[in-house]
Amino acid sequence: MKCTYTEFCIEQTIKALEKTEGFFTGHDLGLEVSKNISENLELSDLALEMNLWKNEIRNYYEFAEEEFGIEHRPEEDIEGFIRESVAFSSRILFGLSDTARSTWTQPVDSKAIVERLNGDFKKVKKIIFHEI
Repeated sequence: MKCTYTEFCIEQTIKALEKTEGFFTGHDLGLEVSKNISENLELSDLALEMNLWKNEIRNYYEFAEEEFGIEHRPEEDIEGFIRESVAFSSRILFGLSDTARSTWTQPVDSKAIVERLNGDFKKVKKIIFHEI
């Protein structure tokens, strides 16, 4: 199924969130979900989508290179690079979420807010790296 880069990032963030249990601040929950994506994202069937996402991938590369550097160079490790960009995009989604921001410094049970977070994430139309 073809999807946009943002739709894919939202889907992967929701999948990782639903596997996450425990009490976290909104900030720490975002980091935990991002870590889960970075370590566990399966990319075997994404060749077509990655071609469709070339603009978003290039935007992430330019943003990350300028702001904090690239851990996985796309010419050397494209799967690691995609994991890195999706994990970072997940952190952006948490930063855009009213629910996550309302619990940014207050620990809450991740399972108690998962539905609200999912709703917040699904409202995001496009991830724009330079606007964070």
